[in-house]
Amino acid sequence: MPGQPFSQSLSALAAQRARSGRLGLVVGAALLVAWTSWMVLARVKVHAVTTSARVEAVAFRVEAEVAGRVVETRLRLGAEVEAGELLVELDSQPLALALAEKQALRASLAAQVAALDGQLAAVAALLADQHQLASRRNREAEVQARAARISARYAETEADRSTRLYDAKVESEAELSRTRANGLIHRTAARAAALSVARIDAEGATAATEIELDLAQLERQRAELHGQIAVTTASIESIAHQIEQRRVRAPAAGRLGEVALLQPGSVLAAGDDIATVVPGGELRIAAQFAPATAVGRIRAGQPARLRLDGFPWTQYRSIAATVVRVADEAREGHVRVELSVEAAALPGVRLQHGLPGSVEVEVETLSPAEILLRAAGALF
Repeated sequence: MPGQPFSQSLSALAAQRARSGRLGLVVGAALLVAWTSWMVLARVKVHAVTTSARVEAVAFRVEAEVAGRVVETRLRLGAEVEAGELLVELDSQPLALALAEKQALRASLAAQVAALDGQLAAVAALLADQHQLASRRNREAEVQARAARISARYAETEADRSTRLYDAKVESEAELSRTRANGLIHRTAARAAALSVARIDAEGATAATEIELDLAQLERQRAELHGQIAVTTASIESIAHQIEQRRVRAPAAGRLGEVALLQPGSVLAAGDDIATVVPGGELRIAAQFAPATAVGRIRAGQPARLRLDGFPWTQYRSIAATVVRVADEAREGHVRVELSVEAAALPGVRLQHGLPGSVEVEVETLSPAEILLRAAGALF
């Protein structure tokens, strides 16, 4: 039949289309399963990114402690300085005059103390001599009193003997009266000698007391002078400190990475920035992240990469880094993150303080499905 080949062709085409449809369904199902498996099982690294980062050394900011007029400046950008080296000096002439006045006053007080010390030594020596003199006079009076007592006892013995002889009619009444009068004289002399001992003791004590009073008064004067010297010394130290505050010095050895444009006659206010001293040593990366990006997500030990703005990463590559510290509080709307850096990780580039760049911190690893769900949650 003429139409039989045509019908067979149609049947073949229909069968081929059915096989193609089934193959397409199988391929589509396979792709859907593969895509679903990738969405669920694949792992994608998620990064927190900031374009506000730079390489830093442990730089020291130099500020003016007090206000004043500049009389000398040694600031030169890039200059190497030593710790304690004078950078800027402010006017301190009135303080220098006050310091000289206080120093002269202290010298005068010290001279008065030296003279007073000489007087004290002389009075102390006089007091020692007085004690020795009083002791010697006391011993002499004691000896005389002892001799007077012995003479009085002897005179009393003679009077008793004369009384017995008179009673025995051996001596006359005149001799008895003489011996009794002699005994009275010696007893009176003994009492006088005893009183002399007491008087000498009292006189010695009085003289010593007067000298001790003079000595105490001199010691009070010396104490007052020492007090004035202490007050003057404190004033000198205070003025010297104020003068030193007007001498701005380098806090550490290093290079002047930033300097203010100052000339003699310029006026500084307290707290004004003068310079930045960058010491040699280990470099670090300081990055500023938005709080929503950093807080709770960036932690110490996480890996990171630094790309320098002035050196295309396609040519110079990026620098491997590690998070070492994360600030607990935001400052001026950003959270500071510090990262360690390997200085030899970027061939052809010498890392130095101030190089800007961007930082990517690997904060977690998620599946594409989790990323999609998060994006949908943030959208809705």
